[in-house]
Amino acid sequence: MGTADRWWRAVWCDGRAVAAGALAGPRGGLSRGVVGVSMGASMGMSMGMSMGMLVVGLLGCAAPPPAAPLRLPPPPLADALFGPPTEPVDSADLLTLSPAMQAFAQSHLRHAVRQGDPAMALAAALYRIDGLQLHYEGSRTRTPAEAFEARRGNCLSLALMTGAFARALGIDIAYQLVQAAEVLDRRDDLVLRSGHVNVELRRSPLAETWQRSDRPVVTVDFVPERALAGLRVRRIDEATLVAMYLNNRAAEALLAGAHDQAYAWARAAVLHPGDEAARAQALNTLGVVYQRAGQPAWADRAYAAALARTPQLTAALANRVPVLHQLGRHDEALASARLLATLEAEPPFQALDQGRAALQRGDAAAALPLLARAVGQHPDLPEAQFWLAQAQYRLGAQAPARTAMARAAELSLREADRARYSAKLAWLTALGAQGAGP
Repeated sequence: MGTADRWWRAVWCDGRAVAAGALAGPRGGLSRGVVGVSMGASMGMSMGMSMGMLVVGLLGCAAPPPAAPLRLPPPPLADALFGPPTEPVDSADLLTLSPAMQAFAQSHLRHAVRQGDPAMALAAALYRIDGLQLHYEGSRTRTPAEAFEARRGNCLSLALMTGAFARALGIDIAYQLVQAAEVLDRRDDLVLRSGHVNVELRRSPLAETWQRSDRPVVTVDFVPERALAGLRVRRIDEATLVAMYLNNRAAEALLAGAHDQAYAWARAAVLHPGDEAARAQALNTLGVVYQRAGQPAWADRAYAAALARTPQLTAALANRVPVLHQLGRHDEALASARLLATLEAEPPFQALDQGRAALQRGDAAAALPLLARAVGQHPDLPEAQFWLAQAQYRLGAQAPARTAMARAAELSLREADRARYSAKLAWLTALGAQGAGP
């Protein structure tokens, strides 16, 4: 692959699809919310924020969406329990170019498109160093217009923005969800399961002939191609990608404590056209909204509807266990917990929490192997790197502590977290061998 075939990669990275769900401590115990995110995939908060990814060369290995039963329970909606949202919830014009985007298309794209390779022209104009110079930034899910204005966004926002331009220019586009690229994060008491999406732009047959290229598509993806090698992908349609966007927005509203707004976004995600796997993530997020609003019976109905579509959706299973206990249905809760245990060897952050607890007891020696295990399980989780740095520092391992803290800063998607970890790294570097922990 020549240089001209490389530069559209390393442009935007993982989309987090937010999918909400509760995370159990001990199996079957009280849990914290777990959301599915597609940020590129849907916020299951799967806050993915919802996300789709695509890798050139793996299309033949694309996995089909989970088979759905013939009869599915309708989405459990309880509009009377919530007030009106403070922000309008509407996706009808999501992929319509804003005036600024129209001006950019007119001045930077239409002439290049007429040169015979529209897909390459679009990728170059959006992502090359001499183009818009877009940056990945995962603090929130932006509309395509907002991502264009800010010159940054998560993978879902940037995929939608690329799709909006492609649609306006008549370029065939495909969205892909990377099946095994899920990343876990948590904020407060919500666990975020983030997926990843990328985009393929189909090149014209004429461009392939002129450039003697054997690549009929241009793949736009921030993640290096080698990092995605061997991962399964599946195509998702535009409606599913928009549903993931709505789900992400619901997860973000949950994080902000705005339950009425979260319900409005989750409701829209559940009702939006799209595949049933994405609808299951949205139903899981809806269940978390109900849990947060003190409505366990409605939460159970939402989780049951999610599991009817995706029976092994671990976020929904984990979220449902404490709800069933709360409703007095202990046998069902135990059965759900047993099924969850067959799907997940342990709760996602068990080693991390046990390591933190050991540190808080002053037992850094016991904490270190637990936190090292947590980093092994979640190598891209800044929180795990941060706590590992603390344990290493307290045991006198200065250089490894600085390395772990630097990694925490590097991995942080939110500017506030990056600044926090960078400040602690500077503190570690300045104090050297002095006794206080970071």
